[in-house]
Amino acid sequence: MLFISSLVTSTLFAQNIGDSKFKIQLNENNKLVNESNSYLVDYDEVLTYEVAMEAHYIYYYFKDGVCKGISEKVVGNDLRSTYELYNNIIASNDFGREVSKHEDYTCYIKSGIKYRVSIKKSLIRKNSWDVFIDRGNEVQNTPKYGC
Repeated sequence: MLFISSLVTSTLFAQNIGDSKFKIQLNENNKLVNESNSYLVDYDEVLTYEVAMEAHYIYYYFKDGVCKGISEKVVGNDLRSTYELYNNIIASNDFGREVSKHEDYTCYIKSGIKYRVSIKKSLIRKNSWDVFIDRGNEVQNTPKYGC
């Protein structure tokens, strides 16, 4: 599990909120697996990159060609092992000052940018859970997990 959490550190911080779509496409080292129009009101487009096949993804959310939110998903398994992964990710990364802590998510702020680390039931795989690391606008855009 520490292997995956070290991937989180190296990948997420390579791109920044406010970067242009061109800059992200130029600098992203992972495989682009989807480019789509966003169904979310706050964004025009979403780029999805695969860090590890069927295990780790990064989503970049754009409005007018500028990155407004970044969400990273680390695919888990059952709830207990995914909760352990969630705790390992929190312990091995510096997300800044803790703002609030809940049983299934923790909020942080670092350099004026909000972060949320959460554990959520998978929408795709039955009886599975995932860990999400959200940054920027994505932190405010989920009602249940707002910070």
